[in-house]
Amino acid sequence: MICLTALLGDVGWSTGIFLLVLIPTMFGLPRIGGWIFRRYKGSVIEFEMRFLMVLLISMGFMAEHIGGIHPAVIAFLLGLIMAEVVEEHEQVEEKLKGVVFSLFAPVFFLQAGTRLDIGALDANVLGMFAVLAVVALGLKFAGTALATRWLVGHSAGFVGLLFNYRLSFGIVTATVGLKAGIIDNAQFNVILLVVICGALLPALLLRQRPNELDTPDKLS
Repeated sequence: MICLTALLGDVGWSTGIFLLVLIPTMFGLPRIGGWIFRRYKGSVIEFEMRFLMVLLISMGFMAEHIGGIHPAVIAFLLGLIMAEVVEEHEQVEEKLKGVVFSLFAPVFFLQAGTRLDIGALDANVLGMFAVLAVVALGLKFAGTALATRWLVGHSAGFVGLLFNYRLSFGIVTATVGLKAGIIDNAQFNVILLVVICGALLPALLLRQRPNELDTPDKLS
């Protein structure tokens, strides 16, 4: 996503200024967040959640409108930076999951779904989808399964299916490419269908796979 932003994003002087502010802020956030979480732990006003929401929305807004960076990149970086702090506070983590999966994720996928033109799904588009789906899903499954076979044994297929999920960043990549004029609406529809297929097909196939990995301890 960082490479995608550099290649297709609206990168300019404002991006450099934004990064100069962002980088030290990112390094200081764990300490600030840790202090806030400890100070307001168990508070009825849920200041920890308000802090995270304000941080996420404000940084995402500034990233897109000032830095020319897709908000998903900033959200990913914030999650990476704050992960250790959030994990230490289980209640905050559970509340954050609830907000993300009940509000942000549905809105994100709804917005992406409105861009899918069902009327444009002709034979050519469906043919492109079939070819790209086989290549994208098949190669990722094969590469992951072969690379992990010596680590997890017969559960390599399970790992290959897990690594085939390609939801949010796949949609973000397609959206950025469409806005930049790199792909047209037909190609966007194809990519979106592949992303959806990459989410549904592994979920269905995983039901037929064992739910435990063959770790080296078990194999020995």
